[in-house]
Amino acid sequence: MSIPTQSRFRAAALLLGLLLWGCPALLRGQEPEVSATLSQSTTTPGSPVELRLVIRGTDKARVPRDVPTPDLEIVHVGQSNEFNMTNGRIDARVIHTYHITASRTGTFTIPEILVEAGGKKLKTAPLTLTVQGSASPPSGSAAGGTGSAGGELDEWVFAQLVPAKESAYVGELIPVEIRIFIEPSLRARAEAGPTLTGEGFTQKPMLRVRSAEQQVDGRRYEVTVFQTHITPAKAGSLALGPGELPAVIQIPQRQRRAPRTGIFDDDFFNDPFGMMQQQRVRIRTGTTNLEVKPLPPTGRPPSFSGAVGTFEARLEATPTTAQIGDPITLKLIVTGRGDFDRVQAPELPPMPGWKPYPATAKFEPSDEAHSRGTKTFELVLIPETNHRMTPALEFSFYDPEKEAYQSIALAPIPLQISGSPRNPEPARSATSPLSPVPTPPPATAGPTPSAPELLHVLPDPGSEITGDPLPLWRSPAFVSANAAAAVLAAALFAAGIARRQRSGPARAQARQLRHRQAQALRALASGGGPDRIEAAIEAVRATTALRAPGLVEPADPETIARRLELAPTQRDRLLELFRIRDRARYGAARPELPDDLVTFVHDLARN
Repeated sequence: MSIPTQSRFRAAALLLGLLLWGCPALLRGQEPEVSATLSQSTTTPGSPVELRLVIRGTDKARVPRDVPTPDLEIVHVGQSNEFNMTNGRIDARVIHTYHITASRTGTFTIPEILVEAGGKKLKTAPLTLTVQGSASPPSGSAAGGTGSAGGELDEWVFAQLVPAKESAYVGELIPVEIRIFIEPSLRARAEAGPTLTGEGFTQKPMLRVRSAEQQVDGRRYEVTVFQTHITPAKAGSLALGPGELPAVIQIPQRQRRAPRTGIFDDDFFNDPFGMMQQQRVRIRTGTTNLEVKPLPPTGRPPSFSGAVGTFEARLEATPTTAQIGDPITLKLIVTGRGDFDRVQAPELPPMPGWKPYPATAKFEPSDEAHSRGTKTFELVLIPETNHRMTPALEFSFYDPEKEAYQSIALAPIPLQISGSPRNPEPARSATSPLSPVPTPPPATAGPTPSAPELLHVLPDPGSEITGDPLPLWRSPAFVSANAAAAVLAAALFAAGIARRQRSGPARAQARQLRHRQAQALRALASGGGPDRIEAAIEAVRATTALRAPGLVEPADPETIARRLELAPTQRDRLLELFRIRDRARYGAARPELPDDLVTFVHDLARN
């Protein structure tokens, strides 16, 4: 069984009356407290801001009617009572409302407000109000940065486009607000976030930053503020806007009244949530012009790369102890406020004895708008000599507040680099097969023997020589026997040499190099990314070692090119391969190995 709507509202009204009657007793049982808040912390001259003075614990308090403050008009405009019931506990409070109107721009401190409550003197905390710009919303028409929803909603719904500055520099980060004003009796639902149009600037994400209440031309509005940041990319007068918010507005509609039998027969009590008509609108701001000045050419330091804002910078190095050829990472850490997309690593000066690689960058924002944060650049350097310090660097930026260039000198960091510079062409080893074989000196002739010394070779020194006798060493039998012995000795010697070659160190090293070469070529065919690049380098080094056994295996491309006797075009391809390897190891990008270089490596291995 349902309870009639009229009975429900009467019961609610009765409960409301009991609570209001009991509020003073409840308040008297609490310790008095006082606090003050602003409806918004930023406004423009002539646009009132609401100050709410909240008193808890008593319904009797004395408050000032106005608060004298230079350049601010603070006037008491009304009083109300509020209470909330949560889990049986009642929070009752008395609220005094003040309107604050500024006559000029600036930052103002609203002083403490003295309140006498419950026999005690209480004070509020000071508040800060920032007044900027000079635009005030028109009533009923769009002008400057103010627009409307169009049609019959012009007086109930409008929007403002409020940049923080009317003039700026190229590259300067500028906050821009889109303020949506809606009459409180309307209900609005955004269908999407607001957008801002214009040319000649880049834009950060749009964020909802606050909601407040504000009076405009004597009418009260609920204000929702969205904020973005823009960066002008060129000088001149740039048109900014309009901004636009698609929304659905619910407009209350009145019905014809029937004769009432009581106070709760009014339309509001019969159907407080009904009688609403939906209307889809696009709430637009007006447009405004932003005067953008170019960065001055005078005083621009050579290290300036485009950063505009306020920044600090420092330098770190790891490791500080290394060998020649070991990579050292320099970290340039930049913190501050500005458009960090324009913050770039400084140009490197000539650095003899250093081999630099492209820097990587990482940005960590410290706010949702990405206007503040830390950007870290990592630069890899390879020492080629015994350096004692890192290179001296400098970071420069343009400060739009000071209207001057600023430079931060980054002092060198002490290093301990040991080792000797690499010899581009190592000397041949003493046992190299390619070493020239020394020619033995020619044999010197001995003294000529005399006739008596030759007598012992005659068959019979005292007999007469007749005929043509053959000596033993010229006899056929002797020659045949010695020839057979020589052939056998040569065969045994050749077999020994073959065994030594099969089992010697040179043979074993060659087998290892061929195995390395085959493994590298397989990895080159099946791998990808940095692993494939390293496999190509390994295949080239193994091929070089196989072509010139006995020499120290080279690591630099120039020595490899000389060992392999490469043509100029082949040398260029080899240097390109090593450059890709270096970018993959130390650079920001992750390069891929081109197919023509893969073919080049295979051709070297086959030849």
